[in-house]
Amino acid sequence: MKIKFNTGDYRSLFYPEEAEFEIVGIHYECDERGPIDIVIYGSEETLQKISELAQCGSNIQEIGDYYSRGLRMRGLGATHECLFARLPEFTVLEMNRVIYQ
Repeated sequence: MKIKFNTGDYRSLFYPEEAEFEIVGIHYECDERGPIDIVIYGSEETLQKISELAQCGSNIQEIGDYYSRGLRMRGLGATHECLFARLPEFTVLEMNRVIYQ
Protein backbone atom coordinates (compact mmCIF):
# COMPACT_ATOMS: atom_id res chain seq x y z
CA MET A 1 0.00 0.00 0.00
CA LYS A 2 1.23 3.51 -0.68
CA ILE A 3 0.20 6.89 0.64
CA LYS A 4 0.66 10.05 -1.43
CA PHE A 5 0.78 13.52 0.12
CA ASN A 6 0.13 16.80 -1.57
CA THR A 7 2.83 18.90 0.10
CA GLY A 8 1.86 22.02 -1.83
CA ASP A 9 5.46 23.23 -1.89
CA TYR A 10 7.00 22.94 -5.33
CA ARG A 11 10.17 24.70 -4.04
CA SER A 12 11.02 22.08 -1.43
CA LEU A 13 14.37 20.34 -1.87
CA PHE A 14 13.28 17.40 0.28
CA TYR A 15 9.76 16.82 -1.02
CA PRO A 16 8.28 17.94 -4.32
CA GLU A 17 4.59 18.93 -4.56
CA GLU A 18 3.73 15.26 -4.11
CA ALA A 19 5.49 12.67 -1.97
CA GLU A 20 4.76 8.91 -1.87
CA PHE A 21 5.60 6.44 0.87
CA GLU A 22 5.19 2.67 1.23
CA ILE A 23 3.03 1.85 4.28
CA VAL A 24 1.38 -1.27 5.68
CA GLY A 25 -1.89 0.18 6.98
CA ILE A 26 -3.74 3.29 8.09
CA HIS A 27 -6.55 4.17 10.52
CA TYR A 28 -8.18 7.55 11.06
CA GLU A 29 -11.30 9.45 12.11
CA CYS A 30 -12.79 12.45 10.29
CA ASP A 31 -14.13 15.78 11.46
CA GLU A 32 -15.30 18.87 9.58
CA ARG A 33 -11.70 19.66 8.54
CA GLY A 34 -10.88 16.14 7.28
CA PRO A 35 -8.85 13.21 8.67
CA ILE A 36 -7.78 13.47 12.32
CA ASP A 37 -6.06 11.12 14.79
CA ILE A 38 -4.34 9.30 11.93
CA VAL A 39 -2.43 6.12 12.78
CA ILE A 40 -0.07 4.84 10.10
CA TYR A 41 1.67 1.47 10.28
CA GLY A 42 4.99 0.76 8.58
CA SER A 43 8.75 0.87 9.06
CA GLU A 44 10.32 3.30 11.51
CA GLU A 45 12.30 4.98 8.72
CA THR A 46 9.19 5.60 6.60
CA LEU A 47 7.20 6.92 9.54
CA GLN A 48 10.02 9.33 10.42
CA LYS A 49 9.94 10.69 6.87
CA ILE A 50 6.17 11.11 7.02
CA SER A 51 6.48 12.84 10.41
CA GLU A 52 8.47 15.62 8.72
CA LEU A 53 5.23 16.52 6.93
CA ALA A 54 3.06 16.43 10.07
CA GLN A 55 1.09 19.56 10.87
CA CYS A 56 0.73 18.94 14.62
CA GLY A 57 3.50 16.59 15.73
CA SER A 58 3.71 12.82 15.79
CA ASN A 59 4.34 9.88 18.11
CA ILE A 60 6.31 6.96 16.63
CA GLN A 61 6.54 3.76 18.63
CA GLU A 62 7.22 0.09 18.16
CA ILE A 63 4.09 -2.03 17.78
CA GLY A 64 3.20 -3.64 21.10
CA ASP A 65 1.67 -7.01 21.89
CA TYR A 66 -1.65 -5.84 23.30
CA TYR A 67 -3.91 -4.39 20.56
CA SER A 68 -5.37 -6.68 17.91
CA ARG A 69 -5.07 -4.07 15.13
CA GLY A 70 -1.36 -3.61 15.88
CA LEU A 71 -0.82 -7.36 15.95
CA ARG A 72 -2.51 -7.68 12.55
CA MET A 73 -0.36 -4.89 11.11
CA ARG A 74 2.79 -6.49 12.54
CA GLY A 75 1.74 -9.75 10.88
CA LEU A 76 1.56 -7.85 7.57
CA GLY A 77 5.10 -6.49 7.99
CA ALA A 78 4.83 -3.27 10.04
CA THR A 79 7.38 -2.74 12.80
CA HIS A 80 6.15 0.64 14.08
CA GLU A 81 3.03 2.75 14.34
CA CYS A 82 2.72 6.51 14.45
CA LEU A 83 -0.11 8.76 15.61
CA PHE A 84 -0.54 12.04 13.75
CA ALA A 85 -3.05 14.69 14.79
CA ARG A 86 -3.21 16.14 11.27
CA LEU A 87 -1.37 15.56 8.00
CA PRO A 88 -1.35 17.38 4.67
CA GLU A 89 -3.92 16.23 2.12
CA PHE A 90 -3.27 12.56 1.30
CA THR A 91 -4.50 9.75 -0.92
CA VAL A 92 -4.08 6.03 -0.28
CA LEU A 93 -2.74 4.27 -3.41
CA GLU A 94 -2.30 0.65 -4.43
CA MET A 95 -4.56 -0.47 -1.63
CA ASN A 96 -3.90 -4.18 -1.16
CA ARG A 97 -4.36 -4.14 2.61
CA VAL A 98 -7.14 -3.24 5.00
CA ILE A 99 -7.88 0.38 5.84
CA TYR A 100 -9.59 0.88 9.18
CA GLN A 101 -11.77 3.95 9.25
